[in-house]
Amino acid sequence: MSQRYNALAHPSLALSKYWGKMDGNINTPATPSLGISLDSLYCEVSIELLTQTQGDSVFQNKDKLEISDQLAIMLEAVRKKFHLPPISIETTSNIPYASGLAGSSAFFAALAASIALCAEHEYDVHMTSKDISNIARIGSASASRAVFSGFQYLDKGAIHAESIFPKEHWPDLRVLCVIVHTEKKSISSREAMQLCKKTSPFYQSWCTFAEEQIGLIRSAVAERDIGSLGPLMTHNAYAMFGAMIASHPSIRYWNPQSLLVLNVIKTLRKQGYAVWETMDAGAQVKLIYNQADGPSIRRSIESHVPDARLHESCVGSGVDSWKE
Repeated sequence: MSQRYNALAHPSLALSKYWGKMDGNINTPATPSLGISLDSLYCEVSIELLTQTQGDSVFQNKDKLEISDQLAIMLEAVRKKFHLPPISIETTSNIPYASGLAGSSAFFAALAASIALCAEHEYDVHMTSKDISNIARIGSASASRAVFSGFQYLDKGAIHAESIFPKEHWPDLRVLCVIVHTEKKSISSREAMQLCKKTSPFYQSWCTFAEEQIGLIRSAVAERDIGSLGPLMTHNAYAMFGAMIASHPSIRYWNPQSLLVLNVIKTLRKQGYAVWETMDAGAQVKLIYNQADGPSIRRSIESHVPDARLHESCVGSGVDSWKE
C-alpha cells in the first residue's frame, strides 16, 4: 500500500466577512476579513498518489464526488510548483456540504496541508505555513485563514492569511452554530459573489464599509470585549446581506427557521444576555457569547427551535498533518 498523507482542519468563521473578489489573481479578496477557528467542526483529508494513467478522484464520507472547478484549479496551480501525479482524495467531515458553515475553508486548508506534507516527503519541497495558506486560498479564500490557529486575518488583496491571536487568547469565548438547514444551498458563494459584484448597487459601498470597520473589529478581539465585538460583527454581516439582497436577482439564503433564531437572540439581548449573531452564505445562524451564558442561551434556542442542531465551539487550532 502506498503512503497516505493526512491533515485535519477546522472551519474559519468570519467575524468580519470576506465577500467579493478582486479582478486578476484567483480568489484574491476584495475585503479584509477576520476569522476564528471552530474546534467542534472539522474536515479530515487523506491523499494517496496514483499512477499517471489514473486521474484525480475525490470521495467525501465514502461517496465519490465530481472534481469541482475550484479543486481542479487548485491542483493545477500546485502542479506548476512541483510534479504532483494524480491523487486520490478522501475526506470525512461533520460539516454539512455546501450549507453555509465554512466547510470549504476546512476542506481546502486540510487538502493544502496534506499536499504540502506529501511534497516534503516525496519531492523534498518544503512549504511554510504562508505557502500552505496561499495554496488553500486558490481553492477557497476563507481556507487561507483556516490554516492558522485561533484568530486569523486575511487582508484585502492578500495571497495568504496570518494568525493574529492564538487560541488561548480568549478562553471564555464560545461560538454556537445553529444548523437549521442541511441541504446544499441554491447558489454557491462563488457565483453569488460574482452576481453581487456585477449587479448590486451597494457592492462598492459594502467593500468600503468593510475596510473602514475592520480596525474596530480587530481592536475588540484584541481587548476580548464581547460588548464591542458583538454589535460590530452583527453590523458587518447585515451590511454584507444588504449588498446581497440588492443584487439582481436578489440573493437570499435565510429561511423561516433562520428568522426564528434571530428573533430568539433579539429577545435574549433584551433580557440582558451578551449574545450576538452572524450569518454567511447559507441559512445557518452563528452566535458568539461568553461561556457563562452558554447554558441559558442553548436552552432558549432548543425550546423555541427544537429541530435545530447545535454545535458549540471554543476557539480552535490550526491545521494538523501526519503521514501513515
